[in-house]
Amino acid sequence: MGSKYFSSGKLPATNGADTGWLGVIGTVILSLLGSLLFWRKNKKEDES
Repeated sequence: MGSKYFSSGKLPATNGADTGWLGVIGTVILSLLGSLLFWRKNKKEDES
């Protein structure tokens, strides 16, 4: 099935370059969520 890729040393094209921006967006979203949770935790501790 996939032996033609192994014997020729070539890999199938997966369009990996087109999905690079998804990683950037994911990193930004996770950073924003993390900082929001950190900010809320610190705000709660200040109020008590």
